[in-house]
Amino acid sequence: MSVVIKDDNHIPEIIMQLEHLKDYHVRVGILGGGEIGMIAGVQEFGAHIVAKNPSGYLWIPTKGENGGKDGVLKLREVTIPERSFIRSTFAEKQGEWNTFAEKLIFEVANGSIGARMAYQRLGERMARDIRNKIKSTHSPANAPLTINNKGSSSPLIDTGRLRQSVTYEVI
Repeated sequence: MSVVIKDDNHIPEIIMQLEHLKDYHVRVGILGGGEIGMIAGVQEFGAHIVAKNPSGYLWIPTKGENGGKDGVLKLREVTIPERSFIRSTFAEKQGEWNTFAEKLIFEVANGSIGARMAYQRLGERMARDIRNKIKSTHSPANAPLTINNKGSSSPLIDTGRLRQSVTYEVI
């Protein structure tokens, strides 16, 4: 009588995946530029906007009766307060993200997932947390004119485009 023992040695594959962990990075946030990138920057850091056109005024569209003639309010400058949603989420969630990353490394070490998948899961988690921060931010409040124009008081949500633009990429 003979006994055959089959041993699938996955250690070389696992070592390779662990070594690949150093080959990747994850970028999270508003990764595109353009108008949405500009809006994100203004909200993240705040802005003081001064009219630079020949009239010397910013023309702010209005809805209803907000003191503006013909649905327009003329202002020489506007200050938009900082409403950090990326940096503040990093500060608040870094410990949780580190713990999650440790669990992902363990999954790579036991062969459950590959290195790239670990970064994808981390990126998904980070992007979700930033989107949740956008949804839960209520301070500083919008100006009454902005609330009237938007129809809501959520400072970081108007059309939802900013929140939908939060994404990640594994590089």
